[in-house]
Amino acid sequence: MFLVGPTGLVLSGDQKLLYVSDAIGNHITEIDDPIMTRDTSAGVGRQLTADGLLHRPLAMVTAPNGHLLVTNALNGQIVEIDPASGKQLYARWIDTDKAQSPPGNGDLFGLALTPQEGEVIMANDQPPCPSRRGFLKRGSAAANPQHAIEPFYGANQAGIVTPQQSHTYVAALGLMTDKREDVIALLRTWTETAARLTQGGTAAPDSGDVLGLGPNGLVITFGFGPGLFTKDDKDRYGLAARRPAALVDLPRFNGDQLIPQKTGGDLFI
Repeated sequence: MFLVGPTGLVLSGDQKLLYVSDAIGNHITEIDDPIMTRDTSAGVGRQLTADGLLHRPLAMVTAPNGHLLVTNALNGQIVEIDPASGKQLYARWIDTDKAQSPPGNGDLFGLALTPQEGEVIMANDQPPCPSRRGFLKRGSAAANPQHAIEPFYGANQAGIVTPQQSHTYVAALGLMTDKREDVIALLRTWTETAARLTQGGTAAPDSGDVLGLGPNGLVITFGFGPGLFTKDDKDRYGLAARRPAALVDLPRFNGDQLIPQKTGGDLFI
């Protein structure tokens, strides 16, 4: 018998919640009062988080900080999840051995954490390991930040509530076209490219300079300026009615020395 549904079980620190990883549903659920004596079903619980960095979640364990560490069957990464918010924080390869399939960790059916040494112990069920019991791999729990991945798709854009990054690049751009379809095509291209870059991919076409460097927790955030909605009192792209009421120019601040030619912008990255 091979279990392909719920594959990971973890109790919360206060034992009031049971977290279950579902490989087929590609989500994590939580169930109330799991250790109480009951004569009725507790049901299927509530969905804590789904999709994003999860790619067929298997084993699961609780880290010392209370976060969940979940293994992915499809890409061999371990995903860190904050159960208080359901936010997927990072996805990492604990073992960077790319010879395995999937790379990094293979299919991880067992996961444990040593609290004294802060190490992850993993049971791998992928060749060349003939037995998941007999072949344990050990790796540092302080994973290489080069492999950190922030989800691109979600309820909010990445970079809004993401922990502060060490470096930031900002660009404000003006739109020269009068065609709505040009703006739509541009934003679609940016979206597809940003999604690849934040997961460790490259732009297309690309020189290949960043191949192998890892995503490094990259986030890309897009914003709209007033000029996307109206310019010179004209509804440029049929979006004037959708302009948020809060989207107005900032008041002047003491010490401002703004250069008109470098002020404003229709699109922000």
